[in-house]
Amino acid sequence: MVFQLLIAIARNDVADAEVKMRDILALAGTQPGAAWERHIEATAVWAGGDFAATRELARDLAVLLQQDAWSGPKPRSERWKRHITVRRFLLDAAIASGRKVDDEKFLQPSLKTWVPVSRMTSESRGAGYPVSVWNLKPGHANHMAGHDHDYLYFASPLTGTFSVEADLSTFEYKDIHLGFGSYWAGSSSERNGCVNASFRYDGPLTPIEPPLTRMFETMRVRMVVRDGMRTTFVNGRDIYQRQHSDNSDPWLSIHSWWLTNGSVKNLRVIGDPVIPDEVNLMTPDLAGWVAYFDESVGWQDADWFARTSPDAETKPVDASMELFSRRRPDRDGTFSQSLLRYHRPMIEDGTIEYEFYYQPGQSLVHPTLDRLCLLLNPTSVDVHWVTDGRHDPTSLSPDNLTAEPQHQKHAGSRFRLRGVDLPNARIGVGGRDRHGIGLVRLVDVIQETLGPGLDQ
Repeated sequence: MVFQLLIAIARNDVADAEVKMRDILALAGTQPGAAWERHIEATAVWAGGDFAATRELARDLAVLLQQDAWSGPKPRSERWKRHITVRRFLLDAAIASGRKVDDEKFLQPSLKTWVPVSRMTSESRGAGYPVSVWNLKPGHANHMAGHDHDYLYFASPLTGTFSVEADLSTFEYKDIHLGFGSYWAGSSSERNGCVNASFRYDGPLTPIEPPLTRMFETMRVRMVVRDGMRTTFVNGRDIYQRQHSDNSDPWLSIHSWWLTNGSVKNLRVIGDPVIPDEVNLMTPDLAGWVAYFDESVGWQDADWFARTSPDAETKPVDASMELFSRRRPDRDGTFSQSLLRYHRPMIEDGTIEYEFYYQPGQSLVHPTLDRLCLLLNPTSVDVHWVTDGRHDPTSLSPDNLTAEPQHQKHAGSRFRLRGVDLPNARIGVGGRDRHGIGLVRLVDVIQETLGPGLDQ
């Protein structure tokens, strides 16, 4: 029957396509949980959703599959749940707007002031979770489809004293939150607790007493950054406070979960914000950093942690922290990947500089932009493409290594790592636009062109 639907759509036979879609929907409703994952019906959802005459029927079928995925008698994979949920949300939006689901202007318009970001790991990418989709128009942002924890970041970093105000959609799978400094907060759907999290970990639900009063379609949210604190208010009630120093993470954000499609309206920044020339990427809790593989981050016994430099008194504040990766002797002789990623991509031209500790056979780090890793060797720099480890669906080996002499900028002995050393590394990104011509530089020894698929 689904094959007959595809033929009707290919022939542009509106009447036959409608009949076949109705028959598929009726049959699917009589067979809840008939298979582990209902790929045949999903084919009808995707094909029917792209055809105007059957789009609403495809949305109804997507709703049925979504309900079955969450409450059906048989197990469903996380990837299946997310793709069906995302397709349902996109069809809702397409029907409301009168556009096709795959309309690029509808899905992801050109974003200049805001940067879409998702919390990605080897598991979420290797399993093929959907990409996030935001729709923006003047005065309004809508989260339409999700990968995991999804964000819009204001393109410019902010310091100083200021407040952010906006009208946010309320609950019933329309939850959305304001964030700053790698942390976001907002009201729970029961209105008696505050949900909050960093970019990396969920925080504990904190009580709101007495509970917030009844809300309708929107709530007024205000976030104030002043005197080393950030405070979140919902409809005038103070629900969350957190310390925030001038040296903390400076990114303003909008947060949504993958299973919600909330919206933000009338957002404005008030007060005396300052756009700094430089951004310190290192804080004691590494709040803005997330491990790509199954590693712990942020405390002293973690796989990745930060601590104050022994000579911190002689260094500026933004250079007083040192980042460490715990050595794993059990992995000696293996090509075990370990990757720590900063949450905010480099969308503009810029430079990141740092010193790193080098001891042959003991300590060495490699600069990485998304999957592009510049692998340092004692006398050369080669290219390694980061895989998704045990979640990787491709045949690319985790020990892949490519020598690219055409991109090398050094000549033999001009680049050499010797003994115990503290070399200085510099990564620069520049070009006509984010997905255009770019450069990656490491102490002026290598230059690479960045392709359109890299999350910088």
